[in-house]
Amino acid sequence: MIFKTGLAGMPYFPTYPEFCPSCNPGLECPMASAERSKAKIQGSEDVQPARETELYPPIKDFLIAGGYRVRAEVDDCDLVATKGDELIVVEMKRAFSMDLLLQGVDRQKVSPSVYLAVPGPLNLSRRGPWKARRHLLRRLELGLIQVLLGPKPFVEIIEH
Repeated sequence: MIFKTGLAGMPYFPTYPEFCPSCNPGLECPMASAERSKAKIQGSEDVQPARETELYPPIKDFLIAGGYRVRAEVDDCDLVATKGDELIVVEMKRAFSMDLLLQGVDRQKVSPSVYLAVPGPLNLSRRGPWKARRHLLRRLELGLIQVLLGPKPFVEIIEH
């Protein structure tokens, strides 16, 4: 499909859903970011969860594979994992936010090993908002877990 050009030579996208690259994934958008295609890992799709509880099964499976015993919703913690004397607390949210950071800092009263889990893919380039966020997480001694949802969920620990 050929897109018309509008003001200042910018592509003009008709408002009909069948011509919209966002609504119709089969269309190739000339403005599409190459980063979006690089961010897909192991066939996972860029799927945003409807609820934060959708992040629980992939993280649980990931921790169980590591030999942890996992429990959900323990004393206001979204997920608690134990392995011997080690205690890990994971707080999950649909997006990275100040509320998530505050919850993570509050959970450090329970355990020094606290991770914040958010759905991915995250643009973790050396520039942009994630550079500052990762720096803040390191300063606060909080871990970050990225969960890619889709047919093959994928869990990756970004910071620890």
